[in-house]
Amino acid sequence: MSDLTADALRSAVAGAPIGVALWDAELRYRWVNDVLAEINGVGAAEHLGRTIPEVLPAMPEHVRAVYQRVLDTGEAVDNLVLEGETPAAPGVRRRWKVSIFSTADADGRPDGIASFIEDVTALHQARAEAGTLGEQLALERRVLEEVVERAPLGVTLLWGRELRYRVMNEQGRRMLPDRGPLIGRTPADAFPETAEMFAATVLPLFDSGEELVIREYPLRFDDDVGALDGQRYYDVTFKPIRLDAGPVAGVLVTYVDLTDQLRRQRTLERELDEERRLSDTLQRALLPRRLAAVPHLDVAARYHPAGARYEVGGDFYDLFPGRDGGWVAVVGDVCGKGPRAAARTSMVRYALRAEAAHADGPAHLLELLNDDVRRELEDEGEEDFVTVALVMLRPLAEGTQLLVSTAGHPPAIVTSPAGRWRSLGVAGLPIGIAQAPAYEQRADLLGPGERLILHTDGVLDAHAPQVILSSADLAARAATPGGAEEVADALLAHVTQSAVPARDDCAVLVLAQKP
Repeated sequence: MSDLTADALRSAVAGAPIGVALWDAELRYRWVNDVLAEINGVGAAEHLGRTIPEVLPAMPEHVRAVYQRVLDTGEAVDNLVLEGETPAAPGVRRRWKVSIFSTADADGRPDGIASFIEDVTALHQARAEAGTLGEQLALERRVLEEVVERAPLGVTLLWGRELRYRVMNEQGRRMLPDRGPLIGRTPADAFPETAEMFAATVLPLFDSGEELVIREYPLRFDDDVGALDGQRYYDVTFKPIRLDAGPVAGVLVTYVDLTDQLRRQRTLERELDEERRLSDTLQRALLPRRLAAVPHLDVAARYHPAGARYEVGGDFYDLFPGRDGGWVAVVGDVCGKGPRAAARTSMVRYALRAEAAHADGPAHLLELLNDDVRRELEDEGEEDFVTVALVMLRPLAEGTQLLVSTAGHPPAIVTSPAGRWRSLGVAGLPIGIAQAPAYEQRADLLGPGERLILHTDGVLDAHAPQVILSSADLAARAATPGGAEEVADALLAHVTQSAVPARDDCAVLVLAQKP
């Protein structure tokens, strides 16, 4: 091996995004690189002459035992995954992939062990910037060769402006398509599909001296069963190499194969998309396909799920015919999320529709619903509750008569386009909490131009704790020209047009009296 190549390999180790350490025969640090010092949170000089427990007191004893076993037996350990804490982040458990092997002096006698450590805590295990390594490593030639060869990522040295392969470790060779021997050839010769990229992005590094990182670079891999759509994908770092502060003489290339990771990511995305579609389908099944047409009323409803989640929520709304020519408007919230909440929501909606034919007012209807829910809870051996705001409607010549009753739910409000408002709330226990609770009801009249608004508490505290709305705040946001659709859109805008995602599902039902 020429001196030039040794210097180039020394630069290659300096650019490798892994921690490297050497221990003597007493398992005391005799050298660490800056990357390992940063991982441990202890200066490089502070390692020297100390044992692992002295430098990393929080590291479990079995970790030290692994190093001792390699020292005692000479048997290397490769790709061992370890967990622990370091002074760099006290109280935070991290994970590393470690290879440990014995070292020898110039005469071939064992004189200690060496290890290289890769932090694999993050999802993209090898996206560490090559430029963060700093000082060149002062390793002997044999250690340099072993580190490069054992590095758990591809390492390649392209030399001269011709970009000829000068050095390549076995790991890097296995990552690439088999195009025959590569040493002495150029990427454009071995991989013609990369010629344009190298000419446009890598050759300019000889003049700029700047590091270049390319994420998820595709390379054709037609005959590889592990390829993704005929290609493998890599994160690649190009680091210009200078010798003795002279001009750029070559480019160190380090690369990680991301194909399996991208394959898992795509599979997960497909599964999440399918789960979302199923969730949306089930959620739509729990809400009415269309709202009933009530004489002289303009009606609109909105539903917004919280954040980017994939569980069915318990918020619901409904509007359906009641007894004796009346109508029933309801908004409710079933405790919890997921299949259990979905089943309870469906039961509550259909129980309300069934019991409405027998109820002589909203308070009576809530009492009947409470009986139904209590029976189901007792049969299932569960504890649960539902909150409901219920309004019975009856068209009159002067407007719409309202009979309102509430079970643990935010009060309904009546607003006008001018901003005037009044609350129709009547306090009552949530459904399912107690046996035979008594509910009250109150009467009101929805006059021309007024809007009746029923909503779940998710609308008020959508962005809590930063913002929590009162009924007055809600009325102010509803003070917009137009009918029920415009009011519903204005209320939903509060939920959706914010940098802070909604913390809970939101349901809104608006009934506007036509002039």
